[in-house]
Amino acid sequence: MKEDLRNPERQLANIAWMVSRGAELHPDRIAIDDLLSQRRLSYGELNARITQFARGMIGAGIGEGDMVATMFWNEHAIVETIFACARIGAIVAPLNVRLLGSEVTEYVNDHDCRAIVANAEFAGLFAGATPTIRIAKGDIEGWQDYEAVIAAQTDTEMPMATCFDEPWRLVSTGGTTGKSKGVLHSHVGTLFTVLADIAEYGIRRFWQTLSVLPAYHVAGMEWGLFTILWRGGTVVFPATKSFDPVRYLAEVRTRDIEYLPLVPALINPLFNAWDGIPLTGPRTVVTTAAPTSAPLRRKLSEMFPEADILAAAGLSESLNMATQSRGELLEYPESIGMPHVDTRVLILDDHDRPVTARRTRSYRHAQFQYRPRLSPQCRSDCRHLAPASERPGRAGMVFHRRYRRDGRGWADQHCRPLERRHHYRRRIRAFGRGRNRLCRMPGYPGLCRRGR
Repeated sequence: MKEDLRNPERQLANIAWMVSRGAELHPDRIAIDDLLSQRRLSYGELNARITQFARGMIGAGIGEGDMVATMFWNEHAIVETIFACARIGAIVAPLNVRLLGSEVTEYVNDHDCRAIVANAEFAGLFAGATPTIRIAKGDIEGWQDYEAVIAAQTDTEMPMATCFDEPWRLVSTGGTTGKSKGVLHSHVGTLFTVLADIAEYGIRRFWQTLSVLPAYHVAGMEWGLFTILWRGGTVVFPATKSFDPVRYLAEVRTRDIEYLPLVPALINPLFNAWDGIPLTGPRTVVTTAAPTSAPLRRKLSEMFPEADILAAAGLSESLNMATQSRGELLEYPESIGMPHVDTRVLILDDHDRPVTARRTRSYRHAQFQYRPRLSPQCRSDCRHLAPASERPGRAGMVFHRRYRRDGRGWADQHCRPLERRHHYRRRIRAFGRGRNRLCRMPGYPGLCRRGR
């Protein structure tokens, strides 16, 4: 009789495992080098502080399923808070440090946050928030002191309290369709995303990164922090709160930083501050958050001639189809991410009911369903797709397969060129009765499949 793979004991895990595992394997290696707070923490020290703060939060009344709003700069405290919440089953809600007080109040209250953990500089932004459990990194009247909470607890290891599919993070979307929306991420979703990042970007053990992407952002956490911590490397936080290209380049050169996650807005300042001497230390450079234009890509290739440079603007839940290889970076500057053939996204509302397209409200859960195999019908359709060169229409057209209403089988139908569409932001409605469809784009490998 086969072992039941759904055994709950096999599913007990959370994202804090990547730090505790590092503490077991190499406790003396530096995990966090926080230049802003002037503090260096080894994996053993970081794991101990996470455990202590987790116990402190339990003592303050924070438990499994509670929302914890956080607001920090890129500093060691945000790493400790994230993993401490994960360790006790609480849900961390990292807030953008550029939010206004009214926006902070609305977000915290609307999502029923039970506690606030923040840098003392941001304490005033939470004046109208309802949570009574408040912990500040710094001396603020009416708030518990962050370091005192840690110092009062023991670092004895805690038992695992969460399962793979339980949520650990509430993130806020960009609000491109109106009001910003909250989305829950699970432990297993994050672990597999980080693993995909490591495989796609070729991140090796003990690499270092200089983390300038905001740690409250998904990309800053998963690309900038978790990938390196998983591999036993060192995360370096800059000494300044705002981006300083001169100091950034100096740190990259003197520390032999191997991994650099960037955004397009930083490339021009870096290039203007660059002294013209190639930086040969970085092995992987990733630019994300927005499409990177051809001129910016050329500048990156000049500054980092020996690095693998990846343009990863696209759909983050389909990471391995959204990135480009070194050769594709300059050859296809206008290409964008495509949904992965095995990925579907289902957005649910507060009552776990599917949310219809273009509906504006606060989404509380996003469930990513992975289909490792295509259906027999879909595989058959793939085999019978005619080559693009044999189809009517102009090059660059997008071909859809729709099922004829009269029941006579599948038919090709073309539409406007891809570049005339609003890139990946525009939703393409399914044909017929909402059946699964296939689309083929000449010049791109593979097929894209999207459910209703």
